[in-house]
Order: sequence, then structure tokens, then C-alpha cells
Amino acid sequence: METKNVDIKFRDLIRKFDKLDYKRSYKALKANVLNALEVYPNDPYLLTDLSYAEYRLDNIEAAKDYVKRAETINPQFGYMLCHKAWLLYDCNAPFQETFDAWKVIIDLPLSTLIAPEYDMGLIWAKSRQTDAYFYVANLLMANGEYDEAERYARCYLEKRKPGVWSNFSKKGVEDFISDLTFYKQNNLIPPSRETGTLRMYLSKVEKYIHTSSYRLLKKQLLEALEIYPKDVYFLTEMSHAEYQLGNINASKEYMERAEKINPYHCILRYYKAWLAFVCDAPIQEAIDAWNIIIDSPIESLTSKKYDCNKRWAQSIQIDAYFYIAILLNRLEKYDEAERYARCHLERRKRGFWSSFSKTYVEDFLRKQCHS
Repeated sequence: METKNVDIKFRDLIRKFDKLDYKRSYKALKANVLNALEVYPNDPYLLTDLSYAEYRLDNIEAAKDYVKRAETINPQFGYMLCHKAWLLYDCNAPFQETFDAWKVIIDLPLSTLIAPEYDMGLIWAKSRQTDAYFYVANLLMANGEYDEAERYARCYLEKRKPGVWSNFSKKGVEDFISDLTFYKQNNLIPPSRETGTLRMYLSKVEKYIHTSSYRLLKKQLLEALEIYPKDVYFLTEMSHAEYQLGNINASKEYMERAEKINPYHCILRYYKAWLAFVCDAPIQEAIDAWNIIIDSPIESLTSKKYDCNKRWAQSIQIDAYFYIAILLNRLEKYDEAERYARCHLERRKRGFWSSFSKTYVEDFLRKQCHS
């Protein structure tokens, strides 16, 4: 290792890189690290940082190559080991390879992780080792090993100390344990591992949903489902895309596949009710589907992973009242239809999304409820 006794100039570089990372200036980070490598060509810290910058710039193969170079130079370098484990995790690498990489960090003595010459002291080492437990918990959950996942998550909470930085919030980990219990009790197939690869597909899918580009959406979803064949969100959005493209039977098939995996998923509940409404399913069946949304606790309709926040959940709950009003009107139950439509209006809030304008609902009350 070329920079065994890191000089003051090198320490200044490290702090500069940290600031660029904080600002998410990854192109500048890459350029600065490349310049530093001309002076310190075999430094494992610089090679690891370059791997990180390349990954953030979506140059996945380059990221893997640089971390391998760093590992060749110093296979026990703590910063490299942590980055390697994170890279495997975020790239959705095979379970065992990723598990083993994080387990190495858990099993290492803290003294091995510490590198004071790179400003990586005891607190940094403790934070990385503590986080490793929760990364492993996530891996185990996605692998369907719920009891082991809970054990590692609780180990994380036990080892978490005030003042020690973490990638995870305490509340998020506690929610994770609650989700584990729910999945175990209902014998559900495990959810997709939340990784950079998954977030990339979610971002692309969201873009096509917002622009109503359903052919492109279908193409992107087919690609995502090659990697995540049991992801309820992708299956449900595929059902939606197929419906918008006029493929009703295919839409229903994708909905059925999603429901077999997790009938409680918030996106599935919404689109199942919506599909029953637009596909002229038996009216009572459609009403029951919307009533499930109305009766569900808000928390069960949210998903941080899929960007379904509390406001979105409240919005679909409010709209559910008006969908039921329309269905009751078709049954000529005008008084009940009016009651549900007024419930919708009473619950509407400024800034909350709705499929219906206020004017449309008011016109419905004036005309259709008494036609």
C-alpha cells in the first residue's frame, strides 16, 4: 500500500471527496479521484471511492472493476469491504455472495475496520458494523427466511447507539419487524429486495405512468419482471398497462398473479377495485373491493418502497366513496349513492389528488342521483 502514512494533503483530499459526495456531485468526485490516482495510483481508498463514483454514474462494470483492484491491493481494507458488500447488495447480486460479504464485516474485529489514516475511526467502524446487521436482515427477508431476518434486525436495534450514524432510522427498522410478522402470519411470498436496481426500474416505470406512455410502460415492466417475477407492484402495473392497451384478459391474468402473491399490497388493492369498476365486474363485487379500501387502516395502504405515502393513501380512500356512489347509482340506490357522494365531498382536501373534479361530483349529485 503506497500511502501507509497518509499526509496532510491526502487528508484534505479525503474531506473534499466527502463534500462532493454529500452534494451528490459524482462527476466532480470521479474527476478529482482520477487526478489523485495519478499521484497515488495504488491507493485502495481512492480506488474504492472511484468505484463508488462510477456506480453513482451508472457505470456498473467500471464500479466492479475498481473495487476488485482495491481488494487486490489490500483485501482487509475496511472501507473497501463495506463498499463491496453495499455494491453487491445494491446491484442485486446473488443472495449467498452478498450475505457472505456482509457477514465478513459483522465478524471482523473493529480494529480491522478502523483506518485512522483515512479518517475512519472507532465510531465509523461501529456504524458500518451495526448497519451490516440490518442489510443482512433485508437479504434474509427477501429470501423468505423471516425468523432469521427478525433476529438480525433485533441485533441491529440492540447494537445501535446514540451518536453513531446509520443509513437506517430506528422507526424504519421497527416497521420492518412489524412487516416480517405480517408476512409470517399470512404466509406471504417475500417482497423484492430494495436495491439500486429496483429503484432504477421503479423510476423508469413511474416516468411512463405519469406520461401515460403505456406501450413503453409495458416494455419496461416486462424487462423489470424478468428480474423481479414476483414483484406485486410490477405485476399490478402490468395489469393496468394491459388494460389501457385494450388487452382485458391479459390485464385480469396479471392481476390474478399479483393477488396470489400478496392480496394485501396497497397498489394491488387500489387497481383491483379500479379494474372491477372499469371492466363491468358484478357491481356488488366492485363495491366490496372499494369498501375494503375505505375500511383499511391508512398505514396498510402506504408503502415507502413504492412511493405510496400517507397522502396518496388518503386520496384513494376519499375517491373510493365516489366510486361506490357511481356503482350504487347504477343499482338505482339513489339515496345511498347520494350519501356516499356527499361523504366524498366532505372528505376532499386541498392538495389531495383525485380522479374526479369537485364540479363533476356536484353535477352527479344534481343530475344522476335523481335520474
